[in-house]
Amino acid sequence: MKQKERISISIEFNVNEFDLSSFLNILSKTRNLCAHDERLYNFKFPANTGINDTMCHEYLNLQKINGRYNKGKNDLFAVVIRLKLLLSSEDYNKFHNKLFSRIMSIQSKLKTITLNEVLEAMNFPLNWHDLIKCPKSTRDT
Repeated sequence: MKQKERISISIEFNVNEFDLSSFLNILSKTRNLCAHDERLYNFKFPANTGINDTMCHEYLNLQKINGRYNKGKNDLFAVVIRLKLLLSSEDYNKFHNKLFSRIMSIQSKLKTITLNEVLEAMNFPLNWHDLIKCPKSTRDT
């Protein structure tokens, strides 16, 4: 894609060109994992393909290790955070509520591990559901 087109699209989504490009990269990888029936729930993208810090990382008060957030950077939760920032509020809320419903539905089926252990394996913070209340902003921290 030509730079002029990339800039135009990034303006449309109120995000800088680099952030949009990095998100499209991990979204493409996510799509390919799904299309090829690969394990997605605890997949880690290579560290150099993660997303930048966002207000949502800060809003959720995510833990940092060596100055870097340890959740929501190069994992499935990073995809959820970027969807929060790019989708309309209505579309994100539908997605979020469906995801929440699916996660909660497995709780009664768990016999040997807890839901919190599943969330940890997915690299989701225990308060991930609060993401729905994070102000919609793409300001990087």
